[in-house]
Amino acid sequence: MNGDRRPRFTAAVERLTRCGTLIVGGTAGALVGYDVTPESWSGDARLAFTGITAASIVGVFDTLVPRRRPARSAGRRTPATLPESLAQAVTATKQDAACRAAYATWDIDRSTSYLSDEDQWQGYEDGTASCYLAPGVWLHYRSEKGASGMERSRFALLTGDDEHPVRIDNVEQIRRQLAARSLTLRNGEGQEAASARRTGLPTT
Repeated sequence: MNGDRRPRFTAAVERLTRCGTLIVGGTAGALVGYDVTPESWSGDARLAFTGITAASIVGVFDTLVPRRRPARSAGRRTPATLPESLAQAVTATKQDAACRAAYATWDIDRSTSYLSDEDQWQGYEDGTASCYLAPGVWLHYRSEKGASGMERSRFALLTGDDEHPVRIDNVEQIRRQLAARSLTLRNGEGQEAASARRTGLPTT
């Protein structure tokens, strides 16, 4: 049991440290942004500039927060051939994608273990990753460059019966999507049972 508590405690400390650092960064950015704006500016203009400054400093602070690296077993074995080296690079790319996805879930989920365990994620060669949530439901991760050139994490909910992904910005959206899907399945099972009673056929 102590082995289970230690990783959770470490993850909790890491999250609190990051949260505190981002709060400090945002506060500092707000103070600096408001202080440097000319008093001749309108209140809305000063407020907008303050928000931009705070967001920029938060981004800088976020890059300074140390991230916990997963424990690795043995070092990389020296490849004897090019195909073997390529295979190692493919494996590393998949592991890297899974780790990045797990760490990036902080942006949408502040709980301790729902999405943040890299073992829940399957990484792929293109740098994307997916996390199984329920039968026929996956959370998909990808990274893309924003207008400023900085990498941004994107999450989307994928289902086996709908080709259109649903953008996810917080874990509450996942809850709503799963609840709606559960209700749809229950209604479908109820209609099937009612139809069976009318026809006298057994339900599957």
